[in-house]
Amino acid sequence: MDPAADVAIRELARRLGRSPSTVSDVLAALRRAGLVDDRHHVEGTQLFWQVADRWPVTRIHLARQPGTTEVRGRVMDQEWSSQ
Repeated sequence: MDPAADVAIRELARRLGRSPSTVSDVLAALRRAGLVDDRHHVEGTQLFWQVADRWPVTRIHLARQPGTTEVRGRVMDQEWSSQ
């Protein structure tokens, strides 16, 4: 999705797999909060920070910095396990 492009509510709902009424309600709440404008464009960086504050973070504590082979193997394991 292109953040600079205008998107109709029904098109956005189709892309997100949600009902148009749900998308309309969420956009109205974002507009009231001043996070998007009337054309559904993000206003500034505040929306990013609102989402970032709530984004779940998985921390992995390391005894040492992993080597390239270990990191590559872990990424491959995650990609295969998600399929």
